[in-house]
Amino acid sequence: RCVGRDVLCGTVCDAGLEERGWASVLDALARSNLFLVPLERSGEWYRYLHLFQELLHSALLRAEPDVRPGLLASDADWCAAHGDPERAIGYAQQAGDVERVVRLFEQCGPLAYQTGRVTTAERWLEWLEARGALEQNPLAAMLGSRLATLWGRPEEAERRAQVAELASHGGGSPDGSAPVDSWLILLRAHRCQRGVARMRADAELALELFE
Repeated sequence: RCVGRDVLCGTVCDAGLEERGWASVLDALARSNLFLVPLERSGEWYRYLHLFQELLHSALLRAEPDVRPGLLASDADWCAAHGDPERAIGYAQQAGDVERVVRLFEQCGPLAYQTGRVTTAERWLEWLEARGALEQNPLAAMLGSRLATLWGRPEEAERRAQVAELASHGGGSPDGSAPVDSWLILLRAHRCQRGVARMRADAELALELFE
């Protein structure tokens, strides 16, 4: 049941299978050259050989087709709890868990964008948009609008901005940094659709709200 994972370690297997002692099992498998490859000298993380992983994955789907989504969800939760939200998003996407992807995107989407991983953030946004998730997540829609502007796609930027303005929201952002409305006002200033004077007024109002 660990075959849904692209990489393995003892603690994540313990958590997903609700058992203990998987670190020793993985170490023994790797030492026996049984299709498991260590990814580091410490021997904490491993991966299956690709073809063998596909074989095990197919066998699991045939034997227990309902098990995989739950395993992927537990993997996503474990990765998120241990400071790896990006890998957690991948597991949640494999499980088709839109709500979990939205929640994780709110945590690491802006950071991915701010640190230059624009393509990664855009890929997550496209996945969410294809499933109609931006309508319930104004922060994701706002970031999507900014990314589309950066990529020189004004029509897409405007569409996502409109989605952000119409999306249901309330209170502050997930990280508590500022009210969602302040981000909406900042986005309106960024678009500058009502002239320079209104752009400046919106920017000043957003700054006040951020403070």
